[in-house]
Amino acid sequence: MKKRRILNTAFSLALAVAVAAAPSAGCGIELSKATEISSVGSVERIEKAKSASIEKRTSETPKSVEINSESLEKFENENDIFYEPKEESISTLEDSTAYINDSVTVFFSDGATDADRQKIVDSLGGEIVGRVDFMNELEIKITRSDFYEINSLCDELMENDCVEFASCSFAEEVQPDYVPDDPWNFTYWEDNALDSAFPFSNWWIKATDIDKAWDYDEYFSDLKVGIVDSGFDPEHEDLRGRIEFPDNYFQKNNAPSYHGNHVAGIIGATQDNGKGISGIVRDADMVCVDWDANEEQGQSWNSEARIMTGFVNAVRAGAKVVNFSLGSSGSLKKGFDRSKIAKDTVARFNSYYIAKMLQRGYDFICCQSAGNGVVRDGITYAIDASNNGTFCPITAENATKAVIGVSPQDIADRIIIVAAAKFNGFNTYEQSPFSNGGSQVSICAPGSKIYSAYYNGDGNEYNDCSYAYLNGTSMAAPIVTGIATLVWSINPSFTGAQVKRFVCDPENTKYEVSDSSSEYHLPTGTVRMVNAQLAVEAALREIENYGTLTGHLEWARITPNSFIDFTLTSRDSDTVYRMQTDSDGNFTAKLPAGEYTLNLAGKKKKVTVTSCEISDIGTLRSHNATVDFDAVGVKMKDSVRDILSKLQLY
Repeated sequence: MKKRRILNTAFSLALAVAVAAAPSAGCGIELSKATEISSVGSVERIEKAKSASIEKRTSETPKSVEINSESLEKFENENDIFYEPKEESISTLEDSTAYINDSVTVFFSDGATDADRQKIVDSLGGEIVGRVDFMNELEIKITRSDFYEINSLCDELMENDCVEFASCSFAEEVQPDYVPDDPWNFTYWEDNALDSAFPFSNWWIKATDIDKAWDYDEYFSDLKVGIVDSGFDPEHEDLRGRIEFPDNYFQKNNAPSYHGNHVAGIIGATQDNGKGISGIVRDADMVCVDWDANEEQGQSWNSEARIMTGFVNAVRAGAKVVNFSLGSSGSLKKGFDRSKIAKDTVARFNSYYIAKMLQRGYDFICCQSAGNGVVRDGITYAIDASNNGTFCPITAENATKAVIGVSPQDIADRIIIVAAAKFNGFNTYEQSPFSNGGSQVSICAPGSKIYSAYYNGDGNEYNDCSYAYLNGTSMAAPIVTGIATLVWSINPSFTGAQVKRFVCDPENTKYEVSDSSSEYHLPTGTVRMVNAQLAVEAALREIENYGTLTGHLEWARITPNSFIDFTLTSRDSDTVYRMQTDSDGNFTAKLPAGEYTLNLAGKKKKVTVTSCEISDIGTLRSHNATVDFDAVGVKMKDSVRDILSKLQLY
């Protein structure tokens, strides 16, 4: 069936975005040696008024800073250089949380100059060992090693107006057979008898009503999906033409189990090709980031900063929903719970990246697996998901407040944590015994006996190896990622917070998922199973009262073939939508009916969005003080109200 494209322009939500850059007042700093332990809670002091200067994306990249390339092992990709820690650079807290003991990660304000950054480095007596230009980020090697002393140092750094955020860095161990969020087990075909109620490979499609959601195919538009994982094969028969990498730096095929292939197959394996399985998203373009360290360089640890930079690159490449089937719960060998100070520090560090991307006008969802528990004495104990990084520890209470205009709740609204479920027969489900749980879990999805793409090899007597059954929260997360992508593709004007609500609202689910009967499972109470059909129908109902705003924008300061940023402010809710035209200056956005103020380079114009209509504003020009504006209303050929006749509500 021919698809109907609803929206063609890039769109995202940003709050309180400043346009004009403030001049730098200089960033001289004097740091005293830390003499007492300070709480990471003092990070909140950075809420003081700072100059929030958001330049156009063409000017967001700071001036480069010279790096002593002879002093470190590094991987280099254009402007990104990462400090990849060695064994001696890793220390662990009492709860086994691993951190990099000889460096700090410093994010500079937009107004900081090259000289300002160097002053900070000199004041630390440090050396620059990593740089991510887009994030205004430097990794600085220092002489201090104690976790609490480093946190005190970061508090002092953030007293400087040129430093927006500073933190110690965290690390994940890379083992020879390690893959993110290790599958609970792997068994051959003959040991995987299918559940009798679902006499086909992908039982999870029926359990989540994905097949019913596909009935609304005509309303889905193309949308990119991000995957941060390890082990991709772009030439797999069911993934060929579906996988792209944001750049060469994040492209490797070095994971022994092809974990990334399995995740990618669930999301976007080619449909209707007579091979393997059908992924959730029919025409998925998957932006894949291989997070694993380079074993050829002898790296045994991977920095959290590198994982998060992979996320940044996936979003910049156009991904709206980014899947993270990875975690660190398995490293908690001494106990089942991280300390609060470790959780809060991890949360602030990783949430900063989310906040900064939101401030710059990107919108997205980070979908992460809840984790597979802790293996101790050969037994897998499920634990609270808040102990599993990268995003699991983040709450609206401990997320960063460092970024002006982005609240901790804005950050929490972009995170979905997924637990795993297994089928118990007769439309009943329970949490998989290995699955972490707790209050951080947003939704549940099938995670046991999940069939998907694997190694594109010659196989053996048991399995052709091109496909495999795996068990894990790693398999549950991409099911939710795929469903969220379908929902968002109905209207790319939705915000990430809206899409999370459509997917995770209990009203948009059918089945409860009870606690696991395993004695090793953490009792977490009842959670809900994600349902693709109901989530899609909720999104379709939402746009019943939406209208379409189109037009052409010209700005004298923008050269031809450039994107133009502008904002639309709702007069009803004061919600600010940050938008961008295509390279020709054209835009299309589907928005709730109502009155809006369009702001282009300081020039404002009131516009009206009418339910189920297209309003064409014509050409709006901003040249000195001249603004020309025309508005024409055109009826849509196919009213969105016609959608309701197809809905079967529960």
